[in-house]
Amino acid sequence: MSDYKSKKYRIALIAVCLLWQAVFYVRCRIGVIGVLSHFFCKLSYCTHEAIKVRAFQNLWQENVAFGGCLLYNFIYSTIKTGGNQIMKKREKKLLWKVALLTMVCAIVLLLPVQTQAASAKKKALKAYKTFLSKQGSSTSYDDITFSIIYLNNDSVPELVFCKDTVETIYTYKNGAMKVIGNGSTDSVLGYYKKTGIVKHQGSFYERYERMKSGKLADYLYVNYNFGTTNKNTYYKYSGSLRQQITNKKYQKLLKKYVGSKKLKTVKYHKNTAKNRKKYLK
Repeated sequence: MSDYKSKKYRIALIAVCLLWQAVFYVRCRIGVIGVLSHFFCKLSYCTHEAIKVRAFQNLWQENVAFGGCLLYNFIYSTIKTGGNQIMKKREKKLLWKVALLTMVCAIVLLLPVQTQAASAKKKALKAYKTFLSKQGSSTSYDDITFSIIYLNNDSVPELVFCKDTVETIYTYKNGAMKVIGNGSTDSVLGYYKKTGIVKHQGSFYERYERMKSGKLADYLYVNYNFGTTNKNTYYKYSGSLRQQITNKKYQKLLKKYVGSKKLKTVKYHKNTAKNRKKYLK
């Protein structure tokens, strides 16, 4: 699977698809200039569509979705332009057969991936339910709550588990629950759905974390200044080091990952059998 994650493979995928299309464009007697200009327009279109079709998280799944976009646009443009070209009946029939076969292959490739994603979600929720059932219920000493969020760009949800003032975020990977972040209930936890960004909102600060190598790591920090200057200070993390930046740079770095998505506040539920049945499905 590691071979599919390389940049060389992604470039090769695009090159093969374009080369494959070029063969049929030449057979359709389209000029070289028209071919090149159409390729650039189509590549731009398909890249945009591939970003929309982010139903899959890992790069192999993204490659399948990206390839699907290229193949779909190839079928559409071939049929659309084919009717305006002077072609032999035999060539037209060949294009229709190739288009049909391509669509079938794309469906066959995508279905197992979607089925696998649904199965992973079901296993994750089952693991979370088993874990929570062993944690007990809220008492006068401990307040035990949980919430389900979609932090990563996949169909597998994350579990936010709170016991008293300790906040732990779990994900489900390779058949087991794994801790990806910790926090405190002294701050309000929020997140941007399927971006990998979480926000801890305190009384005098706001701290952002970003998913990196399977863990939440410090990303941005804002310190509220209520003194004479009344100006906030902004910071960016590079590992454990914190560097001061401008508000403009801060906004740009945040938008890089969250885009136009709105912040969602995590809503907690009492750890009861009724709530586990209601929200873990």
